[in-house]
Amino acid sequence: MADVNKIGLWSKNLRADALADNYKLFRNHMKRLDLPNKPKLMVEGTISAMYAIWYYTVIDGNWYYTVIDEKPSLRKFLNMQRYDPSQTPEARYVFTFGLKSNTYARILTDSELILPNMADLYDHPFAKLKTIGYFVVYISHLDWSPLTKKEIKILKDKVTADLRYDYLNDDDLHFFFDTGPDDTYLIFSFYEWVFLSK
Repeated sequence: MADVNKIGLWSKNLRADALADNYKLFRNHMKRLDLPNKPKLMVEGTISAMYAIWYYTVIDGNWYYTVIDEKPSLRKFLNMQRYDPSQTPEARYVFTFGLKSNTYARILTDSELILPNMADLYDHPFAKLKTIGYFVVYISHLDWSPLTKKEIKILKDKVTADLRYDYLNDDDLHFFFDTGPDDTYLIFSFYEWVFLSK
C-alpha cells in the first residue's frame, strides 16, 4: 500500500509541476524531437508508463534490468522521475516512448542505464490511454549533447538484450536502430509500424 501511495503522490506532483510551468519543459522536449505539440498528453503518458513499470515490478516480484545484477528499489527509480530533471542530478538519459495513441512518455534513467523491462512495456495495455504498448523510443542525454559511439553501442546492446529476453529472434519481433541529427539521440522502432504507417 505504501508504494501505491508513493506513486499516487508522485503522479499528483508531476501534474502540478507541469501545470505550474505551463508544460514548458515537456513542450520543448517534444519540439526538439519534432513530435506533436501535446505536452499534456506526455504528462499522462509518463504517468501511465510509470504505473505499468510499478505493476510489472510487483507481479514479477523483482525489478528487471538489462545486463545489470543490482536491484535498486523502484522507489529510487520513481524519485528520479521529476518533471524538472535538474532536480535529479543522477539522471543522465531520457527515454521518450511513443505510445500507440499519439501519446508520449518521458522516462529518466541514470548513467548506469538501469531500465524497466522494455519487453513488458512493448505490449502493455494502457487502459486509460485506450492503447497497447509503444512503437518507437528516442534515447538522448538530458542536455541534448551528442551520444558517443561507445554510448550508442551500449544502448543498442542493452535494449536488444532486454527485448530478446522475451522475443528471442527476428521472427518474434523485428526492430531496428537509427540516429538523429548530429547523434543527439538514438531511435529504435519496429518494422511492422514503419510499414503500417506508409
